[in-house]
Amino acid sequence: MSRHTDNWTFNYGIDGEQETFDADQTLFDFPTALSSGGLQLDEAAKVGRYPGYEVTGVAVFAQAEWQTTDWLQLSAGVRQQRYYLDIDDFVAANEQVRQALGLSSGADAIPGGKNHYDTTLFNLGAIATLSPGHQLWANLSQGYELPDPGKYYGNGTYAYNGTYRELVDSVNVDEQPLKAIKTNQAELGWRLYRSRFDTQLAAYYSWSDESLSYDRSNLSVQVNDEKKRNYGLEGQLNVRLSEQWQVGTSGHWTRAELRTDGDWEKQAVTQASSSKLAGYAGWHNDLSSLRLQGTRTMDLDDAAGNELDGYTTFDLIGQQRLPVGQHL
Repeated sequence: MSRHTDNWTFNYGIDGEQETFDADQTLFDFPTALSSGGLQLDEAAKVGRYPGYEVTGVAVFAQAEWQTTDWLQLSAGVRQQRYYLDIDDFVAANEQVRQALGLSSGADAIPGGKNHYDTTLFNLGAIATLSPGHQLWANLSQGYELPDPGKYYGNGTYAYNGTYRELVDSVNVDEQPLKAIKTNQAELGWRLYRSRFDTQLAAYYSWSDESLSYDRSNLSVQVNDEKKRNYGLEGQLNVRLSEQWQVGTSGHWTRAELRTDGDWEKQAVTQASSSKLAGYAGWHNDLSSLRLQGTRTMDLDDAAGNELDGYTTFDLIGQQRLPVGQHL
């Protein structure tokens, strides 16, 4: 819902979401696949990969904007967010594979259960218009993330009791409930719009008291009590050479770090994002358009010495307006 007065705009309401997840994996007949050089894949069994779950999210929110003067606009908002998680009992994926291969007669299930999360999020913002088409802005905001429950739960330690596999220890709802992650972010930016060009530049800094990591051995996600931060600069420039031709460039430099033993270190390359530099040239008229753009993704490394090599991609995008609709 929205209401507007002379200098105030109010938006408020309720929103909801629901996600249901199930995941299987297929085992293929290995001798057949080996003898055919991997060209013939016959299904031998189908087993569970991650525990099934259902997440329901409900939130109420309110946002206000106040045009204090001709040149200054202030905004503030609040959001009350709740999540309800219901996760199924699940025999660990490796144990299901073991049973399918005839290496065990069965295994205990890791108990599922229910959990709920709630938090209150705030945001503040300001836009200062220095002159027509020339602005500064600043924002403070909060976000809330529930990591993938399927990749967190469903992992356990088992031991043989005869041919049966008994559960010794596990990650489950009662003993190790999944934590949600709240992130805070500050942003400061500048933008300028003129008839022949527009440009903007923004700096941001986000931080949280928890971080995510992945266990490569079982592809599970872990929530760690480690402080993390991300910061960077984003900028772009678009130039209108004529009514038909336009060129531009954009860049994003970013850094992701974790607090380890009192020092900030680069976050793992599997979690961090690479810096990017892009450029484009485009032509258009009333019926057609053509755009060539290139993006350079920079090299990335982390504190453990892992590296990702950078790469460059090019895209050619065309559009033609037809008598009915458009053809891309």
